[in-house]
Amino acid sequence: MQALAISASAISVSIGKAPILHGVTAGFRKGRWTSIVGPNGAGKSTLLKVLAGILPCTGSVNLLGEPLPEWSRRERAQTLGWLGQNEIAAEDLGAYDIVMLGRIPHQSWLAPPSAADHAAVERALRATQSWKYRSRSLGTLSGGERQRVLLARALASEAQVLLMDEPLANLDPPHQADWLAIVRVLAAKGTTVVSVLHEISMALNADDMVIMAGGRVTYEGLCVDAATHRALEAVFDHRVAVRSVADQWIALPQ
Repeated sequence: MQALAISASAISVSIGKAPILHGVTAGFRKGRWTSIVGPNGAGKSTLLKVLAGILPCTGSVNLLGEPLPEWSRRERAQTLGWLGQNEIAAEDLGAYDIVMLGRIPHQSWLAPPSAADHAAVERALRATQSWKYRSRSLGTLSGGERQRVLLARALASEAQVLLMDEPLANLDPPHQADWLAIVRVLAAKGTTVVSVLHEISMALNADDMVIMAGGRVTYEGLCVDAATHRALEAVFDHRVAVRSVADQWIALPQ
């Protein structure tokens, strides 16, 4: 069994008096892309925030074999990248400067960006087809353009583990395909990617899948396995069917 990059053990979360996660345990293998899927209200985004260390919980999270609280903030930021839903960012900052924020964990205190920082930012902007927007302020960009810049910020961190919550929001199909290509390259280079996705057919392109419902993990398995497909159909009350089309697994409405 491949070593885990990040894992959750017996995670429970309540917001106010409402329980959201109920003793969730899940592991995410190094150098692989895992998609987290499930119906609305399953607790997918909550679990991802727990993994990122930005939401308090009971239970434990381990990053590269060490308890997450034992990591310094700087080391954690260098190792664990994050792209959240509807992220708030300074609307007057230029896209280039927004992406450079992803390099802060790698910079010395008050030191100017290095040549390596600038190179990482350019690679990330070009990978997300955002280089031409580098001088524009975030507030002038469309929803899709903004999402690509925020994705570039996460990529620029060059973290070993990258968590992404609904990264395809506002992206048109060609840029969704670009995102898929980026994730595959990252995993091939050894980066661990964990993404929450509503786009089930896109999620089936991952290596592994974690299926959630009602604040619990109901199944973990390979995306190509028939048992995973059956669990996926079941969690959506058999209103979707997983089929192979042109050698690719997709989810079709029933």
